[in-house]
Amino acid sequence: MAFYLGVDGGGTNTRALLTDSSGTLFLSGTWGPSNFQQIGPDGLREIYRQILEEFAKDSRFDRRLLRFAVLGLAGAGRPEDQRRAEEALRPLLGGEEIRVTSDAEIALWGAFAGKPGIIVIAGTGSICFGMNERGEIFRSGGWGYLLGDEGSGFFLGQRAAIAALRAFDGRGPETSLLNLIVDFLGLGTLHEIIPFLYGSKAAPKEVLASLAPLVFEAASEGDAVAKQIVEEAGKELGIMALSVAKRISKNGQKLEIACIGSVFKQEKWLVPQMYTVLAQDFKDISIHAPLYSPAAGAVLLAMNRAGESPTEGFLQRLRQNDVQ
Repeated sequence: MAFYLGVDGGGTNTRALLTDSSGTLFLSGTWGPSNFQQIGPDGLREIYRQILEEFAKDSRFDRRLLRFAVLGLAGAGRPEDQRRAEEALRPLLGGEEIRVTSDAEIALWGAFAGKPGIIVIAGTGSICFGMNERGEIFRSGGWGYLLGDEGSGFFLGQRAAIAALRAFDGRGPETSLLNLIVDFLGLGTLHEIIPFLYGSKAAPKEVLASLAPLVFEAASEGDAVAKQIVEEAGKELGIMALSVAKRISKNGQKLEIACIGSVFKQEKWLVPQMYTVLAQDFKDISIHAPLYSPAAGAVLLAMNRAGESPTEGFLQRLRQNDVQ
């Protein structure tokens, strides 16, 4: 009997999943943020201590049998940060081995259960990662809202606001986005968007990203401007995926892509555009939801690093107990 711990640490919250090697025990919980750049070594130690203390309340968990823990943390993509994080946790270790890695690696492991594939993430921002058969990871995008984040919620919202302002000025075509944005933000007129945007407690990036659902709403009602914005977003996400695909796959191989993030709730608008871009170089393409959550991916990576392969029964039980 052995236990494995997987941790998905982000800027908003931390999710941990503990399982035994048979898959008969699953314990999970959620804690505060654990972006390594935000909380540092001391904060990470405290989060890890809280996780172990909470799981130790269950009498079925024997800390002495915890064999391996993997923590996938936002803000820990560089080897130097991973080393610092592991050193910070060393005083808390019992007999377990531990590895700190990026949140991207555990998301990839969760999406494809450790097999090669590509994840496209589109929430407030956007980024793409792919893993080849040798476990090497490649990325595209993720340069932030000032320099990139194409296809993201911010991208959609910013273009919606620009289109509304152009229509308001008479510099662009009419669009229902104008009234939708005014109503959504509670403005008297679009003139008020500047003081609202820069005077809001929320960052302008977050305010603009919150407009993304309005673009899909307008597109669904036939607004030509909104449709163009949505199509552009889908193409940009496809371009990110294609740039990674060319580095990890050969033409003729099946291309596996998993979509992650709030923007993909509207996948019916985005995925066809992604297919269009990817089909230029690949013919066998599968775009779908991830198999497992990043926290489950961390568990699978922990088992892999310990030299254990999950059985099909384990994977089935993991799917039943996993929360995406």
